[in-house]
Amino acid sequence: MPHRVLVIEDDVNIRGDIVTLLEEEGFIADALSDGALLMETISKTHFDVVLCDIMMPGKDGYELLRLLRKNLKPSDVPPFIFLTAKVDRNDLRKGMELGADDFITKPFRIQEIVKAIHTQINKRFELVAGGHKLDETLVKNLEEKIESASNVENLSYSGSLFIDTNSRTIMLRIQDISYISAESDYTFVHASDGQQFDLRKTMETWVKMLPSEQFLRIHRGIIINVEYIRKIEKWFNYTYRVYLRSVNEPFTISQRISRDLRNKIK
Repeated sequence: MPHRVLVIEDDVNIRGDIVTLLEEEGFIADALSDGALLMETISKTHFDVVLCDIMMPGKDGYELLRLLRKNLKPSDVPPFIFLTAKVDRNDLRKGMELGADDFITKPFRIQEIVKAIHTQINKRFELVAGGHKLDETLVKNLEEKIESASNVENLSYSGSLFIDTNSRTIMLRIQDISYISAESDYTFVHASDGQQFDLRKTMETWVKMLPSEQFLRIHRGIIINVEYIRKIEKWFNYTYRVYLRSVNEPFTISQRISRDLRNKIK
């Protein structure tokens, strides 16, 4: 029997995307735009996992989890996974003390959600009589997961990322990334339609994540999508210029990088 997942997300587009993708993965997915009907929904239907955004109007994700734990027996509270753009140690500990089972930080892929759901279904925390027992080892593992780029799995060119912007969360296709630039602790994802997304993610992390067949780091602060190259020309002092579709200014690269680039696109 398919597992049932409840998605709580106030953004209608991202909520619809997650539900559709979960259904494509074989889950039964229900959705709420906020927590107003949470108790009524949970009382009528058994859910194997709840996916909940933290930052929402009205009650936030923490308050919803607190509501469940207050009104249900520990064994009746489904595994609770938070979706969030930003989380620090205090936020993480707050969620874990309330009984959260996992945090997935944006940008994320549907495969990360699927993996997290299966993990919680398979292992389901043991709840002690009288409430949730804080697992210090899990807190430490989650802290390392959030802080370490080594936990990031490779992306496929046909895949997508969920990215949190100032006003909403969007689903960005990997093939729509034309290039990525870096400045200080931030990287800037430039999409083919001209949009730019600022993320606190290192270039080294992007190198690990992006498919190497299509993406190349041409120098310290730039990764380009070779599928968007429209012209390469010689410049001066053994350098070359690379022109991308939808990008006004060319990028200057070394002779060595030009050889790597030509080998990749030939």
